[in-house]
Amino acid sequence: MPLPKYIQAIQPQHIFITFGVLTLTSIAGAIALDNFFILILPFFATLLLATLVDFKLIFISLFLLLPISMEMSLPGGIGTDFPSELLMVFLMFSGFCYFGANVKKIDRDFFNHTLTKLVLAHLFWIGLVAILSQIFVISVKYFLAKTWYVTVFVFLGGLFIKTIDDFKKVFWCLLIPMMVAILVILAKHSAYGFSFETINKTTYPFFRNHVNYGVMMVLLVPFAFLVRKWYKFGSIARFIINVGIFLLFVGITFAYTRAAYISLILMPIGYFLFRYKWTKTAITGGVLTLSIALTYLIIGNNYLNFAPDYDKTIYHSNFEDHLEATLALKDLSTMERFYRWVAGINMSTEHVLTGFGPGTFTHFYRSYTSSLFQTYVSDNEDESTVHNYFLLVLIEQGWAGFLIFMTLCIMIFIKGEQIYHETRDPQQQQLIMACLICLLVIMANNFMADLIETDEIGSFFFICMAIIINQDLYNKRNREKITRTIPDNNQSKMENLTN
Repeated sequence: MPLPKYIQAIQPQHIFITFGVLTLTSIAGAIALDNFFILILPFFATLLLATLVDFKLIFISLFLLLPISMEMSLPGGIGTDFPSELLMVFLMFSGFCYFGANVKKIDRDFFNHTLTKLVLAHLFWIGLVAILSQIFVISVKYFLAKTWYVTVFVFLGGLFIKTIDDFKKVFWCLLIPMMVAILVILAKHSAYGFSFETINKTTYPFFRNHVNYGVMMVLLVPFAFLVRKWYKFGSIARFIINVGIFLLFVGITFAYTRAAYISLILMPIGYFLFRYKWTKTAITGGVLTLSIALTYLIIGNNYLNFAPDYDKTIYHSNFEDHLEATLALKDLSTMERFYRWVAGINMSTEHVLTGFGPGTFTHFYRSYTSSLFQTYVSDNEDESTVHNYFLLVLIEQGWAGFLIFMTLCIMIFIKGEQIYHETRDPQQQQLIMACLICLLVIMANNFMADLIETDEIGSFFFICMAIIINQDLYNKRNREKITRTIPDNNQSKMENLTN
């Protein structure tokens, strides 16, 4: 696409002079006003110019930041992942401008897709319940954050990741910084003798904890094995990916994340489910099993049988003891989850339609807890949530929001399996399988956490969805193209036969 004339007219010396003036002005302003956020101005201006020249390049560069961004607090009590989330906000506004200026170029089929409509319904409902929230300000902040996640990773992802080459760029932008992050974390962890007790210290500043770290590495595994096959044996690219796979498994091993270990086992199971069209059966079986389990726990208050022994439910500094306590349902983290799940289920009976409001769980749950399930960490100093994303949606968005989100999750797998089997190109088909496995791992982990709300995991969730939607549109258009190219004489022959 040729650049606009006003962009072509910009000379390198003009950019240099403008950047120099902005830099000096921002330095002076930062010193005079004692506000060093002003120093961002020249970089913001450069980013804006780069966006005008090559919007897609800025979008792809976002993935370079995801594995190495840091959580930080901004003025006004706002938490953010720096700099990835700030770039998401910039891309969201840039995306609005792009779509507004190119209305005729918008792929309406993408917006009319079943999965897109469900994502929009999910986003619309979050916006609605944010207005009706018990704490309006917190819920509106949540809604805004969800808006830029969906805008950037679903809609811009759908716009810019249309081919295998597009996906390769995204993959490399994820793999290289992730390898760097793993090496840094392993080096820091080695100073502590790779002990289980110190793993959370070493993941800082890139990851909030070892769970986010471990799960993100697992999500890269199916894509690494996939892209590896696309490069010739002995090539530099394949060698780098081999090193990357080795580092991923080493990182996963020393992350000491139970969810990551289980996810690796889940991957081949997911492959056979999608490969042999068992998705609907698996979903039906899962819903029935969960329904029976919940019915058993609720009837006669049988859930009280799982109440922990407060004195014996402690933190284990040894990973083997931690696993042993997990199997015996006596480890601290699992029992603390039970404590919050009980509170969450009690909360779900109030504000049934609209919930308490997005992002408000930690402000209300304590009065709904049962002291029988209390543990040593129930004071919840880090203000973490219910540790089950599906239950969190039910609590904060009500039954309507829960049903919308569950419909989206179920349809992702049902439609995804169908799209996988309709895809004829081997590379495209393999990519859809990798996306489905990635989504399955995310869903499984969300039974024990709320990972979709993090930039490391949420980005995978929405990008995989965009890739699946684009593949479905490609398949449909390809079928229509084949239909239109059937020779007219074949139609004549058919008419003669019917006569």
